[in-house]
Amino acid sequence: MTSLDVNNFYVTLLSNASREIYDLNTHADFTVKLAQPIDLGTTSKWEVGVCEISCSSSPEGASPVLLCFNVISPQFLGDSTVRCIRTFLLYPNAMCQHEFRNVQSVPMEQRRYQDIRIEFLTIEDLQSPSRTALCLRKWCFIFARITSGRDLYKTWRGHP
Repeated sequence: MTSLDVNNFYVTLLSNASREIYDLNTHADFTVKLAQPIDLGTTSKWEVGVCEISCSSSPEGASPVLLCFNVISPQFLGDSTVRCIRTFLLYPNAMCQHEFRNVQSVPMEQRRYQDIRIEFLTIEDLQSPSRTALCLRKWCFIFARITSGRDLYKTWRGHP
């Protein structure tokens, strides 16, 4: 495992990428074994943001969705703690290819990763986890070294 000598990079994860290793994976709750381990080193702080997702929903009404990611610190949401990196409103019977115009970044909790776990939850799942029928297909994340004056949205859109 080698340390990264870059200021930002992208990781795209597919919900069905590691089913042969993690047989309990679903489209809404899955772990992906990375092709190359990520080592962020020890000298800099890093943050991560969701750039893009592809998903489909259940036939129920529109509901807020929580995108949870195991590489960030837990946060309080009501009387629960979750590793929520982003929330958004998902409409019924929708195929969703969503690019987030405002990339919200969250500080990273760990420095080294071999596996990454994703959960796709609704508010109702926090009270009584039913493992939602929402179906996540793809996530695209941007990992960025924290530097003064950096704009994560410009970085994501390819601007210096």
